[in-house]
Amino acid sequence: MTQDFAREACSRSRPGWEPAAIEPLGLVVRSLYPQWLTRVANAMPSPQMRSLCWHGVGRSAYFSPSTFIPLPGGHGRLVRSVLSDAPDEDARLNIVAGLVWAAVLVNLPRPEVAASFAEVCANLRLGDAYRNGLISALMAWRHMAPLDATMLRPYTCGDAPGGYARTLWKSWVLEPAVMALDEVYPTIERAGRVGHLFLYHPLAELRELGRV
Repeated sequence: MTQDFAREACSRSRPGWEPAAIEPLGLVVRSLYPQWLTRVANAMPSPQMRSLCWHGVGRSAYFSPSTFIPLPGGHGRLVRSVLSDAPDEDARLNIVAGLVWAAVLVNLPRPEVAASFAEVCANLRLGDAYRNGLISALMAWRHMAPLDATMLRPYTCGDAPGGYARTLWKSWVLEPAVMALDEVYPTIERAGRVGHLFLYHPLAELRELGRV
């Protein structure tokens, strides 16, 4: 069944958008059948599809009902909880990237959410996964709303939200956001590879996507 889904999702997708069709499987499975997570992920036909499934698992975690209650320390508990789903390092990277992707995109008008997750991920040494989730979300928004001139401004030219360290904001949010939107996104968009943002990529791989 899993392989049938993957085949149909790819065959019905616009070229370049196959990853965006595969990734939500992880979201659905974690939301409805969490006991099947590892089984479904391991049944994916390729390593990349397996990674996409785990990215969707991370996105799903942000939409868990318990996340809607704004309790102190909630973001830290959420990250630690979803990490317990990861069976290996690849799943761990994709889960964190997917979680941050969802948190940032849903809360674009509230940059303090990105700052809060940056603090949590810094303490857990999850910098690469955090930055990938952040910039993938910002580039996805640029693609969805190319004429918008307001939502991304706090991430590219704004100071750190009140109460958060300026140095952490600069190195974890501001600088990666400017680099991604100015240098990476234009090449990915021209190459028709925006759909590949639904997956954790090291920065070097993101740059290569625009050269394919």
